[in-house]
Amino acid sequence: MAKYKRKMQVGYGLSSPLPGIFPSPIIARRAPAAGDVGYHLGQLWVDRLTNLAYILTSVSAGAANWLAI
Repeated sequence: MAKYKRKMQVGYGLSSPLPGIFPSPIIARRAPAAGDVGYHLGQLWVDRLTNLAYILTSVSAGAANWLAI
């Protein structure tokens, strides 16, 4: 189970002074589980062992829903 919430990184831009930058994909040797909460919706997770990628679609009742893409 992973509970990790990173702050959104910001950059410098012309249209707005501090645009948000989406976090890098999580690269792990396992698939994400329902207990892997605390990430932003849309977070990508790559399982290196199975060569599959997942995206976080929702967190409901303390459980994360990861969709294989």
